Amino acid sequence: MRNTDAVMIKKAIIHVLDRNGDAPILTDYEQEINEDIHEFLEKHIVKSLGSEENRKGKFRGGSTIVKDSCAAIFKNKETFIEASKDIANQLFKAMKKDNNIPSADLVICLYTAKDKNYIGILKLDYKKSFIHNVEFEEDKLKTSIVPQMIGLPGMSQKVTTMCFL
Repeated sequence: MRNTDAVMIKKAIIHVLDRNGDAPILTDYEQEINEDIHEFLEKHIVKSLGSEENRKGKFRGGSTIVKDSCAAIFKNKETFIEASKDIANQLFKAMKKDNNIPSADLVICLYTAKDKNYIGILKLDYKKSFIHNVEFEEDKLKTSIVPQMIGLPGMSQKVTTMCFL
């Protein structure tokens, strides 16, 4: 188990890995880190790092796209956006090969804890959630509950696939 004290999110980006598409939807901008986003990411990181279910892993010998992209981010933070796209592309390729891997949003973040830099890669599998819908029908107000198929895990829910470097 790693230290989970004082996680400070420095950078974050989100890419869409929709297995129904031909390619991932890759953003060209970092996620704005406001108080709500910081809390959302921090809670998921702390919960994941503190979980008894987490396991230590190691990159296999040699060069891999994910390993090299993470090394590039640590070496030069200016590579963050492009390196995150490389990671997302690689994970999307793996998803397309395995029908058991569900669509998700991929969050890659750079954070500090105890004065050390870390990279978090969180695959946020879509959760069915519900929202309200307000519309006018025949000049009358109609409110209904509708399913939302691409909801993200809430702060109290567990992220099932993540990696911390």
